[in-house]
Amino acid sequence: MKTIKKISILLFLFAITIVTAQKELKTGTVKFKMTSDNEQMAMMGDVKLNFYFANDKQAMEMDMMSGMVNMKFINDFKNPEGSAYLMNSMGKKINITDANKNGQDISKGIDVSNLANAISVTYDKKDVKTILGYSCYKANVVYKENKTGTFYITDKIIPAKDENKKTVVVLTGYPLEMEMVDESGSKINIVATEISAEIPNDSFTIPADYDKMTMEELQKNFKQ
Repeated sequence: MKTIKKISILLFLFAITIVTAQKELKTGTVKFKMTSDNEQMAMMGDVKLNFYFANDKQAMEMDMMSGMVNMKFINDFKNPEGSAYLMNSMGKKINITDANKNGQDISKGIDVSNLANAISVTYDKKDVKTILGYSCYKANVVYKENKTGTFYITDKIIPAKDENKKTVVVLTGYPLEMEMVDESGSKINIVATEISAEIPNDSFTIPADYDKMTMEELQKNFKQ
């Protein structure tokens, strides 16, 4: 159980360090499926990632273990009180109150075009593929710690940006397919499965029935 809990947090942090074909999308939902050949991550099965964006808000939701573990980060660019990091692990609901304080800045991962820990990117617009009706071109990313990434990105999906989050590498488009390889050769693949101009009504709602807890308290709880 401890291993599953630790992997759950690692997956969330990793994922944080998708209408009509070719229609420009500024509000909507992009759904992904994440798989890995890493033995520990494979224990979680297929992981679903949903990204919601509208106006000055974005949210990322991660669902794993057939819904037994669900995590969500809501980022309201204009109203910090509207941002939240939520975890529902086997019925235990937690609202982490300091997820974006003390230098942790977990919210960087909510914008998949804004690459935390990346140091360079090169583009190959001759290498193209169509994903769910969107024409995408290739971006090769180099991260710190000898990690690399291959992305296929589109210029037609344009969520609002959080101008307060600055990283070295910001992709020129929105990725619909991602492959990351670490120094050991393990791969994580994230592929878009659905694109919609609609978003659920509760996409940016912070539930009232979640227990408030700091990140330190959460880590202590997981060690028990």
